Amino acid sequence: WSILSGSPLAPAAGGLLLVLVLAFLFRLPIVTHGAGAAVTPDGALSGIVALHVRDGIERLVFVPHVPYSGSLKSHLTAPLAALIDPARAFALASVLFYLAFVAGLHRLALLVAGPRAALLAGLYAALAPPFLTRYSVSNDGNYVEVLALGTWALWLTARWTTEVERRTTLALATGLLLGLAFWCHILAVIHLAAIALTLVLVARMHSAPSIAA
Repeated sequence: WSILSGSPLAPAAGGLLLVLVLAFLFRLPIVTHGAGAAVTPDGALSGIVALHVRDGIERLVFVPHVPYSGSLKSHLTAPLAALIDPARAFALASVLFYLAFVAGLHRLALLVAGPRAALLAGLYAALAPPFLTRYSVSNDGNYVEVLALGTWALWLTARWTTEVERRTTLALATGLLLGLAFWCHILAVIHLAAIALTLVLVARMHSAPSIAA
């Protein structure tokens, strides 16, 4: 775990906590009072999967009739739906995934650009434009899961470029996150392309000195 957790946050920990609290409070009124409005016809299919898991009827790997959309969030929502209204349970699960995205974005920006950029990126994600905010509380399309898992995969890849002695562990963790993201939605190919491009650039940078010699 010490390898995967990365370097200590130190002074940036306060900024991370701030953006996470803001992101949660910004969406809390929708979770408590407007969750039903965030449910779409497509998203209702994921809700049905969660209810079937909750009731012990079946555990589907993919959403019915949507073979590119996995049921990860449905399985995680099922225990919540046993305690609270299903619409609120799905909105809360989506918000939790979005908080993971905000945290991953903050860590990625901190790694590549420093504390100021990390805070600004985190604030933008926490107080996002309406389109992104809508999907951060919706079960439609599994997009928020891809954002969360893919962003953490990008963070691990950024570390992979410099932490040579830890590359095996970081690569395995990156592959696991990308696999989960692809299970959630095929749009994870965007993060895969970014990671593949990073690996190509790193390989070319390392080969350039040997070619020049």
